[in-house]
Amino acid sequence: MPSILSADEIIEITGGRLAHGMYPGESGHIVTDTRQELKGAWFLALQGDTYDGHDFLGDAFNGGAIGCIVEERHNYPLPTETPFPLIAVPETLEALRDLSRNWRRRLALKMILVISAERDRAFALSSYISKILSSRFPTKLVDFSTSPGNPLSELIALDETTQFVVASMVPPNLADVLFLAPALCPSTIVFTDEPFAYMRLVTTSEDLDKGVTTLLSSMDRRPGLVLACGTASAIIRGFEMPSTATFKACPGPSGKHPAPQDCDDSFMPSAEESWCVAEVCKDCGIPDDIIYGAFV
Repeated sequence: MPSILSADEIIEITGGRLAHGMYPGESGHIVTDTRQELKGAWFLALQGDTYDGHDFLGDAFNGGAIGCIVEERHNYPLPTETPFPLIAVPETLEALRDLSRNWRRRLALKMILVISAERDRAFALSSYISKILSSRFPTKLVDFSTSPGNPLSELIALDETTQFVVASMVPPNLADVLFLAPALCPSTIVFTDEPFAYMRLVTTSEDLDKGVTTLLSSMDRRPGLVLACGTASAIIRGFEMPSTATFKACPGPSGKHPAPQDCDDSFMPSAEESWCVAEVCKDCGIPDDIIYGAFV
C-alpha cells in the first residue's frame, strides 16, 4: 500500500497546523487530483500555472476525502461550520516534497536516476532498465523531467512492495534539481553525458556543479553506484563521491549496440549507454543471461 498518514503525522512532517475543522480519527493516503479516488484519502491542493487545487476543495469534501492539505489563506471555499479538516502549510508543493521524502526514506527500494542532456533519450534508457528489472522484480518507471508536483505525486503513491524505481531526470531548470534531490535518495545515478549541459546559456558552471553535488550528496546511505559514460566520464570523475558509493566510468569506446527487444529504433543506445544499462541491472541482481538476452 502507499504512504498512510494521520493528521498528526502530516502536521509533524510538514510543519503545518489544523486551520479548519476537527482532527479526524482515521489515516489515509495522499492524492493531488480530485479525479482520483478520494474516499479515505487526504487531498493535497497544489497550485499550478493553469489551475489551483484550492478551487477543488468542495469536490474533495463531496468525494469523501478525510481532509485537505492547503496553503495558508484567509478563507477557503467550504462552509465555516463543517468539521471537515484543513491542514494549512506554508507551501503545498514543499509539503508534498517533505511527505514524499519521508515515505521514500521508509521504503527499502532502490532508486535509479538516469541523467542525460536529452529528455527523450534519458526516458528511453530508463525504460530499457525498467523493462529488464521488471522481469524479476516489482519496478516503477517515473519521469522526473516534468514539473515537480507530478513525480512527487508518483513517489508518495509508491506501493511498499516496489523494489526498484527507475527515473529519468532532465528537468527544465536547476531549481527543480535542487528542490527534488532531497526527496529522492537515489541508490544509483547514471550520467550519460555532460550533466545539465542544456542549461549552460542560463546557468553558470558553478551552479551546474552545485546541481551535480546536490544529487550526489542526496544519495541513499546504503551502498550505491555512480556510473558515467560518454562526455560525463571525465566530468563526474572530478566530483567527490559519497563514502558509500562506488564510481565506475565506461572503459569502452562509443558506438552502436543492438537495442533491447521491442525498443524504438530512433533511440538506439550507444555501446557506452548499453554498458550502463548492463551495469545497473547486474548491481540489482539480474543474471547475465537475462541482461544480454534483452539486447538480442
